[in-house]
Amino acid sequence: MFITPVGNRWFFTTQADHSVLVGQIASFWGNEEFAVPKPMRSMIIAAAEHDHVWVREDHQVLLKPEGVPFDFANLPYDRHTSLYAEGARQVASRDLYAGFMVSLHGMGIYNYRHGTDDTMIRPRNTPHDAEVIDAYMAGEAAYQKSLQEQLAPEFAPYLEEDTLWTNYHIFQVWDRLGILLSKYQQEDFIIDPAPLDYEGGSTKLAFTRIEENHFRVSPYPFSKPKVSFSFIARWVDQISFDDEEQYRCVLDQTTRIPVTYTFEA
Repeated sequence: MFITPVGNRWFFTTQADHSVLVGQIASFWGNEEFAVPKPMRSMIIAAAEHDHVWVREDHQVLLKPEGVPFDFANLPYDRHTSLYAEGARQVASRDLYAGFMVSLHGMGIYNYRHGTDDTMIRPRNTPHDAEVIDAYMAGEAAYQKSLQEQLAPEFAPYLEEDTLWTNYHIFQVWDRLGILLSKYQQEDFIIDPAPLDYEGGSTKLAFTRIEENHFRVSPYPFSKPKVSFSFIARWVDQISFDDEEQYRCVLDQTTRIPVTYTFEA
């Protein structure tokens, strides 16, 4: 769950709804300046389903001692890592390459998105944290090796180092944009770096607000001159919940609202 304080309310977006949003972003990515990802279908599946495993967690969220829910970034490590491991395997059951991308994505939460985003890190606050994270990272590395063996030789071109990591970096740009929108972004922002091609070219994407939920993007990465992406969210009053049952009840009875963001060149 993404939980963003806005005034005296929270803006709630589930991980599953965030995934749907990221899948839309992926579907419109690429033009004469920005390479279309390949294999496109696998990349869209990875984007659209990378957080679907969180459906269960979004409705069984732990409360902090002060009676407010954990968002996804602050969930205890045992649950956080187990969900991402399960999610990669869930996606791989449909598309092996997509599962590979989701596995890389989960690992990236613990290492600055494999060195591309200095804001994305979960610190190892205790020896137990370090033990859990190290075990998860080792498990995913072994799993990825198994996936590579299953994917070859058909997907060999997409497993080459440059192509594989370009795809991962493109996926992370989609996710970073999706996270900002899922957290009710209304100010100008930048996403850097953003791959341009499979030869190592990259750029900085600048998003300039035109009006509420409407931005101009430069350089422009989408396949159509103007695109809109929609997802479902909730507005919840900021209160201290007595217990998890009260929290779930409030969440279930809160009206879902469609949120649409529009981007143009």
